[in-house]
Amino acid sequence: MKTFYVRLETLINQHTRRFASTDKEIVMKGGYPVHFEIYGVKRNINFILGHTLTVLQERYGQDIVLVQIDKDGNQI
Repeated sequence: MKTFYVRLETLINQHTRRFASTDKEIVMKGGYPVHFEIYGVKRNINFILGHTLTVLQERYGQDIVLVQIDKDGNQI
């Protein structure tokens, strides 16, 4: 099973920026490799997490777990 850490942050214009990586430090502090995307204001958290899971499963296979963290690395 492959674990991906996901961090969402709301931008000043209310869009959501998503970071996802197998490396928790990269998700918290930035770096590479990271899966990065910006979602519009009409996209809720459930949509974003579902879309993230689908994209990662298409690329890496079905055996994936998403762990949502905050900017300090605490699991949400």
